[in-house]
Amino acid sequence: MNKAKKEAVKKGNLENANLSNDEIVLKNERDALITAIHAQFFSEETDFMMDSIQDARDRRRGKNPKSQSYIDTVNAKRKKLGVSPLKENGLPANNSSQEYIETITGGLTIDQIRKLIDV
Repeated sequence: MNKAKKEAVKKGNLENANLSNDEIVLKNERDALITAIHAQFFSEETDFMMDSIQDARDRRRGKNPKSQSYIDTVNAKRKKLGVSPLKENGLPANNSSQEYIETITGGLTIDQIRKLIDV
């Protein structure tokens, strides 16, 4: 286990220290649902996972392998939502999309979050 994983485990243990087992299960379920919503709203952030070898080389060189019309559409959507556009290589510049999802799901119950996914 590398240092980053150890720190993540330590942070998780601190966050869960005062929670009962049921609360931890609910928190984990909520986190999983929020991750699913993020993937649904901002699927362009994981496009790189399906890159060919050549696409991966292009991204490393700072070139986005996607078409210009796709890039423009995605960046327009992100701008409309108040999220920073993707970098030149097509990867997210920061975690503003995650912050956006956390903002819209902040006061929602697990059932309400499930409904967002089902829509």
